Amino acid sequence: MSYSIRTTTSPDGEVHPLVVGPDGLPAWWPNLWLLTVHRSRGAAYGTLATYGQFLCRLYAWAEGRELLLDQRFLQREWFEGWELDSLADDLSIQVRGVKPSSSGPKRIGNIEQFLAPKVSKAPLVGVETIATRLNMVADYLRWLGREGVNRVPFPAKKIYESGLNEMIKKLVAKIPINHGHNNGSNRPYDREGVLRLLEVTLPGHAENPWRSKETQLRNHLIVMMLFAFGMRIGELGALKSKDIDERAGVLAVARRPDDPEDPRGRYAMRQKTRARVMILELHNLIKTYKNQVRNRHDLALTHPYLLVSEQSGGPISMSALEKVFRELRENVSGLPKGLTPHYLRHAWNYEFSHVCKEKGIPDDEAEQLRKYLQGWRGSSDMPNLYNQPYIQERANECSLETQRSLFALSKESQAAFERMQKLASEAKSKTLGATHV
Repeated sequence: MSYSIRTTTSPDGEVHPLVVGPDGLPAWWPNLWLLTVHRSRGAAYGTLATYGQFLCRLYAWAEGRELLLDQRFLQREWFEGWELDSLADDLSIQVRGVKPSSSGPKRIGNIEQFLAPKVSKAPLVGVETIATRLNMVADYLRWLGREGVNRVPFPAKKIYESGLNEMIKKLVAKIPINHGHNNGSNRPYDREGVLRLLEVTLPGHAENPWRSKETQLRNHLIVMMLFAFGMRIGELGALKSKDIDERAGVLAVARRPDDPEDPRGRYAMRQKTRARVMILELHNLIKTYKNQVRNRHDLALTHPYLLVSEQSGGPISMSALEKVFRELRENVSGLPKGLTPHYLRHAWNYEFSHVCKEKGIPDDEAEQLRKYLQGWRGSSDMPNLYNQPYIQERANECSLETQRSLFALSKESQAAFERMQKLASEAKSKTLGATHV
């Protein structure tokens, strides 16, 4: 048995991923890192489970190479260069890592044998995935190494910490550079495509891809909510009717990890933001949807969630939300390329940047407002990612204006040069004329 992830549920209903070792027992250091470093910061189950899978890869690789990872780092014995090469190679393949040998310890005769891949034709993952894995593993090894460094007195501590930092630096240097990377955040913003999306999803529109009036109304609400507030799909699916104060026109998006009220179980929406409040101008549309669609399902009256399945009346699933956008892509032309629910979050950020510009809001203040409205921490770098289309547009505008200015200066210089040449020519002609006289 290799390393794996198991799910545990606490008495309050919160779900935790647990890294389990080959002996079937929780692995102490990986789980301590997940809980104290990431869960304490509000990381969602999905994030923790992904990190846990990366740690499973790390420990399976180490055990497959007969490396006592915890023991070595707690004793401040850092990885050598060839070990880092082997680790980076293992994290770049799709298989789940090297399984530990069942035949007992075996002696490794040389570095070539140590580095020899045990899966020769395994396909490689993408550059972005490799970078994510290596960054996360580097963070964990740095944390584990510091646990060992902190066990020695100060004079030696400084030396060991320097060695640890040097090892991490070498590991991070193995992260590949994706020169052609484009994850969608820096694609030009298709505003015309978004406007067409808002048009065709209006109930009763001739090109609306859904026949049922109820389905059209629900899906129109989905699109409008995602676009108007830049919400994550998980936040939208986790909205409860009580989160909406229709009288005040206010919507509260609250973090509810592993909500015991959610009947979707392991398929529940796991929104990741902290509590925040947003002004709501769509309360009339929401009210219409609740009266004409949601509350007509008997099952909808047994749970608190706003959006429901059109067939059963139960809480809408993630796959159903994604299906809305798949059907739009398949049946409607002129929409943004690669339209997904998350695309509208990027669209919101683009529109927000333009509003801030028109209102003369300074960039640093706009960034703080963006972080609040999107549920990001104050130290988050996410605004830079989501604001890439707008930044790119502004950069291009400034570049073109700079070019125009430079060419204008060049034209002025050219004109001045031509005037000087003309004056020189005229002066020369006068001089020649005077000589002849």
